Amino acid sequence: MHAIQLQAKGGPAIFVEDRSVPALPDDCLLVKTVAVSLNPHELLDIYPPWSFSDPGDVLGCDYSGIVEEVGAGVTRDFKKGDRVCGCTWPNPLQPDWGTFAEYIVVVADIQMHIPEAISMEDAAALGVTALTTGAVLVRLHTLDYPFLFMRV
Repeated sequence: MHAIQLQAKGGPAIFVEDRSVPALPDDCLLVKTVAVSLNPHELLDIYPPWSFSDPGDVLGCDYSGIVEEVGAGVTRDFKKGDRVCGCTWPNPLQPDWGTFAEYIVVVADIQMHIPEAISMEDAAALGVTALTTGAVLVRLHTLDYPFLFMRV
């Protein structure tokens, strides 16, 4: 598959054609990306000392796409063909989890269904924004934090 991965710390990202589709953990979705968006995170992820990514990691946080496969342990109402958006973070433990790739793996509990009235391009900008908004509401209004294992 095609992906954009980090070539070197402080160096350019590169376009790659021969990367494998990531393995699907039980609590995740495999998604074929339709659109991605940029955040300051992508810039910080390339340049030390802020970068947590290593050379070879796929970059990107926000996306929209179509569900290709649902992990065996997913309890939310996702099925193949659903339009979804959200975010993920590439990290040293999951170097394939960036969104700048044809196929991505995302934790199901923090993804959203896309209403028909919203375009895939617009939905690609919602992931980090939605999580940031939720964090502000929890922090400023002392709302209970919805941990991943809680039903909300």
